[in-house]
Amino acid sequence: RMRLAAISALPGNAYCADCGAADPAWASLSFGILICIQCAGVHRGLGVHISRIRSLTLDEWEEEHLEALEAVGNTKSNEKYLATLPPDVNVPDSSASADTLTEWIKDKYIKKKYMETAEREEITIAAPTHVPDFLTIDVGNPTQVVDPNGSKYTVYEITSTTNLEGYPGTEFVVKRRYNEFRNLYAWMKAQEIPGLPAMPEKRFFDRFSTNVVEERQKEFNRILKWAATHAKIRKSNAFVQFITVGG
Repeated sequence: RMRLAAISALPGNAYCADCGAADPAWASLSFGILICIQCAGVHRGLGVHISRIRSLTLDEWEEEHLEALEAVGNTKSNEKYLATLPPDVNVPDSSASADTLTEWIKDKYIKKKYMETAEREEITIAAPTHVPDFLTIDVGNPTQVVDPNGSKYTVYEITSTTNLEGYPGTEFVVKRRYNEFRNLYAWMKAQEIPGLPAMPEKRFFDRFSTNVVEERQKEFNRILKWAATHAKIRKSNAFVQFITVGG
C-alpha cells in the first residue's frame, strides 16, 4: 500500500487522467494511469485487450501491476496521448455524460487522435501481439431438477473463458447447484479479502423457489465476477475447480 500511495503522488495522479476528477481510485494497467470510477467503467467497456482495470483499494496488486503505473503516470501519459490536442477541443470533465466520456476515451486511446503522427504510426507498426490475461464468467440457463425423492432444486450453467495459466483449458461450461456456490462463498469469506460482496438475504437459501431463480443467477454473476478480479482467489484450486471441473 505504501507503493500505491507513492504512485498516487506522481505528477498528475491526484486527478483522473481522462476527466480531471479529484482523487482517482482506479487504475488502467494498460496505460499506466489513475482514473475515476466513471472513467474506469468506460475503460472496462473497451475490453481487457485495450485496458485492464484495477481498484487501488479493493484489488490485490502484483509486482508487474505496480511497475506499470510507476513507469508512466497521468502527466507522462497525457503528454503522449494529448500531444496535438487543439486548443478549441472541449475536454470533458467529471460532470460529462457517459456517452461523452466514452467518445473522448475512444478518440484518445483507440483512435489515438491527438498523438504525434510519427509516434502513432510507430505504435501501429510495433503493436504487441500478446493478449492480456483475461477471465470471463457468465452464469445462465437455470434448470429445475427433481430428484428421485421429489425434492426440487435448480442447476445453473457457468461458462468461463480464460487464458490464465493454471487452468486446464480455455473454455468451460459446468453445472452447479446453489448450495455449492454457498460453500465456495464461505471459503472466499475465510480468505478475508476486502470488498467481498455481501451474500444475499435469507430467502435466497430456500431449497427451491421459482421466484428467486433469476435473482440467484444474478448473485452468482455478481460475486463470481468480483472473485475473478482477485489473484488470490482466481488462482486457488477451490475457485478453478468450481468454474472448470464437473457438471
